Amino acid sequence: MPFIICRVKITNLVSLWLWDHRHVVGIDIDLHSLEIAQENAADLELDIDLIQCDIKNLNLRGLLVDTVVMNPPFGTSNKGADMEFISMGLKVASRAVYSLHKTSTREYIKKTALRNCNAISAEVLCELRYNLPQTYKFHKKKEVDIAVDFWRFVPRAREESRGEASKK
Repeated sequence: MPFIICRVKITNLVSLWLWDHRHVVGIDIDLHSLEIAQENAADLELDIDLIQCDIKNLNLRGLLVDTVVMNPPFGTSNKGADMEFISMGLKVASRAVYSLHKTSTREYIKKTALRNCNAISAEVLCELRYNLPQTYKFHKKKEVDIAVDFWRFVPRAREESRGEASKK
């Protein structure tokens, strides 16, 4: 089964190097990020397919993959963007979704993933420090040190999801 990564950069590509997957697809809206991902994949001798697309416009209906690894926007400047990524990942992953989110949003992420995004479990695997450089126009500081959680979300089984939806 394929393995999807969203917002592809070096973090996600290193994870691919550690895992043995037959087919890997990388998705990002930013062409520059995809170019970096392609260079990193070549350096690691990984064969991956890269797609430039906004996940909101990606038709994933019926697609099922083993694992999704992502580094979504933190939802700070675009409220709820992080949860859109989790929701999308849990719709297509059969085993797990791994994702990075600001530690300050931990309780919200857990509650929302379990209640609204089809997760049966949401667990912080570790807390990291991330030095975010001024990348976008809305970034006001040259760089910011951010506490980040590395999460593992387990999707509800497809049959279980359909059963609960029909009860509503």
